[in-house]
Amino acid sequence: MSLLLVHLSDIHIKTDSDPILKRGDAIAAALNPYLPSASLIVIVVSGDVAFSGAKKQYAAAKKFFDGIRKAVRKEARCDVEFLICPGNHDCDFEKNNQSRKNNILGVQGGGGVDDSVIKSCTRIQDEFFRFRDSLETWKSPAGDRLWRTVSVEAEGRKIVFDALNVSWVSNIKEDKNLFFPFSRYQDQVLEESSDIRFIAFHHPLNWFSSSIYRPFRKFLRDVGSVLISGHEHEGNVGQLDETESGKSIYVEGRVLQEGSSDLSGTGFFILEVDLQEMVVRHSGFEYFADLYRPQEGGRTWQMPSGKSGKLAVSPDFRRLLEDAGAISHPDATSQITLQDIYVYPDLRKVHERGKTRKFVDSKILLSPSETRDGVILKADERTGSTSLLYQLFMSYLEQGFVPILIRGNEIKRASSGHIDDLVSSAIRAQYMDEDRLSVAQRSRSEKIVLVDDIDESKVLDAAGRAQVLGYLRKIADHMVVVVSGNFGIEEILEEDNSEELVSLEHYEIQPFGYSKRSELVKRWIGIGHSISGADLISECDKAERLIASAMHKSLIPSAPLYLLTLLQSINAGKSADLKESSLGHYYEFLLTEALLNAGVSRAKLTEHYQYATYLAWEFGSRGVQRLEKADLRDFNKRFSAEFFSIEFESEVRLLLNARILIESGGEYEFRYPYMYYHLKGRYLSANLHEPHIRDYVSRCCGHLYVRDYANTILFLAHHSNSDWLLDAIKGSMAKLFDSVSPVRFNGDTVKVNELISDAPALVYKGGTPEQHREKKNKDLDELDESEGDSDGLMDKEESSDHLSLSSQIVMLFKTTEILGQILKNQYSTIRRPMKRALLQALFDGSLRSLSRFYSDIGSNSDKLVARVRKAIVDSGKSADHAQRDKLARRFLAEIVQSISVSIIGHAALSINSDELSADISDAVREVRGGGDVGSEGAFSYRIIELAVVLDSAKPIPRALLADLYAEKRADLIANRIIKLLVLTRLYMFRTTESDMQWIASTLDIPLSQQHQITYSHAGKKVK
Repeated sequence: MSLLLVHLSDIHIKTDSDPILKRGDAIAAALNPYLPSASLIVIVVSGDVAFSGAKKQYAAAKKFFDGIRKAVRKEARCDVEFLICPGNHDCDFEKNNQSRKNNILGVQGGGGVDDSVIKSCTRIQDEFFRFRDSLETWKSPAGDRLWRTVSVEAEGRKIVFDALNVSWVSNIKEDKNLFFPFSRYQDQVLEESSDIRFIAFHHPLNWFSSSIYRPFRKFLRDVGSVLISGHEHEGNVGQLDETESGKSIYVEGRVLQEGSSDLSGTGFFILEVDLQEMVVRHSGFEYFADLYRPQEGGRTWQMPSGKSGKLAVSPDFRRLLEDAGAISHPDATSQITLQDIYVYPDLRKVHERGKTRKFVDSKILLSPSETRDGVILKADERTGSTSLLYQLFMSYLEQGFVPILIRGNEIKRASSGHIDDLVSSAIRAQYMDEDRLSVAQRSRSEKIVLVDDIDESKVLDAAGRAQVLGYLRKIADHMVVVVSGNFGIEEILEEDNSEELVSLEHYEIQPFGYSKRSELVKRWIGIGHSISGADLISECDKAERLIASAMHKSLIPSAPLYLLTLLQSINAGKSADLKESSLGHYYEFLLTEALLNAGVSRAKLTEHYQYATYLAWEFGSRGVQRLEKADLRDFNKRFSAEFFSIEFESEVRLLLNARILIESGGEYEFRYPYMYYHLKGRYLSANLHEPHIRDYVSRCCGHLYVRDYANTILFLAHHSNSDWLLDAIKGSMAKLFDSVSPVRFNGDTVKVNELISDAPALVYKGGTPEQHREKKNKDLDELDESEGDSDGLMDKEESSDHLSLSSQIVMLFKTTEILGQILKNQYSTIRRPMKRALLQALFDGSLRSLSRFYSDIGSNSDKLVARVRKAIVDSGKSADHAQRDKLARRFLAEIVQSISVSIIGHAALSINSDELSADISDAVREVRGGGDVGSEGAFSYRIIELAVVLDSAKPIPRALLADLYAEKRADLIANRIIKLLVLTRLYMFRTTESDMQWIASTLDIPLSQQHQITYSHAGKKVK
């Protein structure tokens, strides 16, 4: 048998002639197919019953609902109950006196809430409460005018219903600053256990003030199985699965009556709850032609259990579980918690390697079925393994399990008695006194042991470690153990191949890829304030670009701590502070924190920084990654003689403790490449006046396709804006593809245009920017996974004086990136003439590469078509010669278009900064007036300028777009590049309806599917 919940909302009954009043029988009739299996029917009305809280309106509503109940009872023959909460329209604002206004101001200002305040603020809802009491027939409701609770037993399940009056402080002109004193009711709610708990309220959570938004949201999702709301009129049903509150289902009600004449587009939801299987099924109904018709797209979920009555964690341990460490956010109204910012990392099964991505989300560990046989998690440092265990502790606690956390460094001996003592000690530290006996007496099937850093145990031999794991498996059926990559699990299994240990699943915690970084950025930006739609996309885009600039592959770990430190140090919550120029300060901040954490006083930072800087150059000047201890000792002797005396052994120990150096096999190296290159760049910048340093930097600039050289110049750019350095990089760019002139789209693309004449029409496929960004991030993650640690750079110089084509291509992209970093990092210290010169060098290099590409493609087009045609024949996909030829040309046309936009887009991305927009315009104006390229090159420059503007959330540049499109409408490849840049803009950022229509009419881009872009969630908070 089932519980049938009918959700009606936002009825706005105004007069006796309202059309909805004649549709009660139609609503009841829509329920008939669901009634035979129902053992209880509850009609939840989540506010705005009346239009203005008037007595006559409720009289009409009473008749309407009585009619529905009568019709349903006739068919169902079971109890039909109502649960009703008020909305802002259920307030009679003609009775809104000064006393109420003063009380609201007091409450919003932090004043206390007692019965007199509640009575004053809810007096304008008197008619609603009379109506509610006349309709609801619950036996023993409890509570007051703000929180009302009823409970029933059905099919052996205890079901609790809560109706919240969140409109008690509503105003006639509602704003998103509501307040609800949930802490007043917290204890009594938590005391009542249940199998299912429904909580109904009118305003969705994004309507509440920032001071209570997060704690109120957490509390409701923590205790509620299903949260039911109304107000916004746009129906939606789904399931949330959060680290801080577990799973809950949300139901955002559809409007039942929008106006006074037409019910089209209105409707309601039902939930069927199978009380035996605890499964909930959702169905929606929409009014059309006098009937409420079922809609497609119903969903089914496992019903989240009631969450109150759980074991109580000790206050000190809960503070530890929620502690976000040193991470703070300038917009947070209170101390942020770990749960505010936590993102579950990806995992990969150990020994599972291959070309396809085989990552799984660590959220799978939230399911008891995944931890029943035990899990081993291999984790590198700072990958957030401890935080993951904290999240698992809270989740399993919410699910009714008994989690027990043990630190690896507490395990001293491999004996069952010692392990039992550790478990008892952990229970005493982690649970309240009154629950400790209950925890200890729970069966092993209800327990999960979480072991952090078991490597730090004093038990070092494989046999002893096997015994420890075996003892832990006997304490709890569920287990998660974190180990380092050097733990030696294979040796342990050789010692003990019992089923309990062999069955352990082995995973590695992965660094954050593009998708996880995007998720973290979205959480960070949503802290402390409401942001949505176009603004959210724009802010996330800026932060993600900056992270991508900082987290160069293989240079700095993409670990949560580093990412959060970057977001914190640049204040990503405010767009004005998202500056590329912060990156140098970021790397310096990380090194400074490393030294401070190792015990260096701030007064001594400079001398240790100086030592590490010269040590980096010792590695660099020798051209090695590792040095033996004797070499370090020799360096220390020379450094002490030149600068100041420093005790060798203590300094090496300090650098090891600061995790700047790492020792392996008697050799020492920098732990992370970013540390080495940042310090090396610092040395080179300070000594750039020395001839031998200039010779070295010149050699690096001439071979930026080599990894070490490219990274050296990239990090040097954070420290120096020397004209000599800028000229050296600019000169290296000038040598790339110097046998051709920059493409001008002025008669130099004839052969390419012939090749792409058969290209298919560009079609806009619709979808939201959020969907496209999510797919793009997944694609980038898969590409990273397939490439492994490869960054496309080479290990050493080519032997020939003339660079190969592949080296020139790699060097073009790296030099473009470096020039862009310099321009963005040093925009305030480089004079405008030099900025224009650097921009022109960057533009010309990209355009020369495009010219070379067009030349090679044009002169070899027939051969290329023949090769592709042969590949099509070999694949057996087409037997028709003409069709094969057409497919081959289409394929090559798409390749040409893709590479063209990639080169233009990369140039634009490298200089995309608000601070450079005026300089970009100056560079374009200069070439239009007869610069080095001549006025014929102006179009090429302007198309890069267009790409810069379109690669952001800025308004569509109609004048520039129309001018460029009209100028080169006959040049097919130029025409295609412009359209592809525009389409990319539509896919990646929200675009106004006005701009969409203008694009369709001006650029001949068919946007017949443009309205598939849905902005239905605009205005909602980041969840």
